[in-house]
Amino acid sequence: TQYSTHPVHAVVKKYVDAVVDGTGGMPLLVPAEEADAATAAAIAARLDGLLVPGSPSNVEPYHYDGPPSQPKTLHDPARDAMALPLLRAAVMADLPVLAICRGIQELNVALGGSLHQRVHEVPGRLDHRAPRQGTVEERYAFRAHSIALTAGGILERVAGASTLMV
Repeated sequence: TQYSTHPVHAVVKKYVDAVVDGTGGMPLLVPAEEADAATAAAIAARLDGLLVPGSPSNVEPYHYDGPPSQPKTLHDPARDAMALPLLRAAVMADLPVLAICRGIQELNVALGGSLHQRVHEVPGRLDHRAPRQGTVEERYAFRAHSIALTAGGILERVAGASTLMV
């Protein structure tokens, strides 16, 4: 990201607050710079968990053999270059990972999955994009729906239920 004439690395405050207030943890911003598997493993070795937040940008489709993006699609190649190897390293290190929005897309791609680039246009799929207008509370207080948990899976055991609202 660019601020004035200087490149910057940043994270939205709500994600920092989630780590501090939700877990008592101390967040560490990992700069979006290219990382090979060894660098990613060295970073993962210093972490107790990994939160991979959302972003308005999309994973570049060549990472999952997808068709070219439509014009004006936002990409963040520096984030792809760090997030994908870091997610693989975190999974290999058995770190807890919380992936949100773009983060879950990155996790899917890092583990060999593919993506629908415009899933909100796929028949039968919900549009999970947050409204661009309004307060933070208004923008994120929309479209809750239930999800079915895998029978016998970890989340079902932890939640003590077969469905959750998301």
